Amino acid sequence: MVESGFQQFVNFGTRNSNILDLVFTDDEQIIHSINQAPPLGHSDHVTVEFSLVCSPSPSPTDFASSRHETNPQSLSNLDWSNANFEGIQELILCTN
Repeated sequence: MVESGFQQFVNFGTRNSNILDLVFTDDEQIIHSINQAPPLGHSDHVTVEFSLVCSPSPSPTDFASSRHETNPQSLSNLDWSNANFEGIQELILCTN
């Protein structure tokens, strides 16, 4: 992933002392904070919580109904400023 320009941000053990749950980005400025929280349910992995730096979009596009390739290079070509992430607001904390 490093060869492709991505940086991994989890620097704490997510299952015992092993780092098994990862957060990658090709823009290090987008990650505001990353923390560990207690496991969910009966999981033996800690929960990885992170905040993204983002700004609201004035005219969202329906992202869910769009078809896109799934390789990481194709994701960099998307117009993220018009994406509609309705339904995941509870999972992502956006800060200005």
